[in-house]
Amino acid sequence: DSIVVPTTLQEHLMSQLHTAEVANAGVSKHVEYLIGNLDDRGFLNTKIEDISLQNGIPINELLAAKRLLQSFDPIGVGSEDLRECLMVQLDRLGKRGSLAYRVLDLYLDDLANKRYPVIARKFGVPLDQIARAADFIGTLDPRPAQRFAISNNNYVTPDVVVERQGGEWVAVMTNDDLPQLRISNTYKD
Repeated sequence: DSIVVPTTLQEHLMSQLHTAEVANAGVSKHVEYLIGNLDDRGFLNTKIEDISLQNGIPINELLAAKRLLQSFDPIGVGSEDLRECLMVQLDRLGKRGSLAYRVLDLYLDDLANKRYPVIARKFGVPLDQIARAADFIGTLDPRPAQRFAISNNNYVTPDVVVERQGGEWVAVMTNDDLPQLRISNTYKD
């Protein structure tokens, strides 16, 4: 009875959509469609251009819906790839235009392969600045929807454990999951 069904990413985003100020019903409908196209990481599993072509929705309406979706929590949800996800997070943290933002935008592959000297040379900055930017980027969440992932790890705690004590096998009650019974002194008296 006490097991609570966890909130899914889609439910979390839909609740935010219902409380958001939306310019028109069309944008809201498009956001719902995008929410339905998110993968387990919170990324769109289809490019916006492809969604536009497949569904006959004007690209500017889809981009407006995507911007609204990306304003929701968790930060970075609704991105098309890792680069965009991390850049959205930096933007929301007020780091647009920072060295970390520019490194992500232009040299994500070099950053992933830790080619910091190459990046430093291209930007003309000291290596330690690139290292600090990389460290800051490392604090960002590459999988914004991770906390909504459904986990099937249901652990079972045994009621009885069999142990060897003094050459004999003994069954011992664990009592870990048993409720503690307490009686108020007033009622006891």
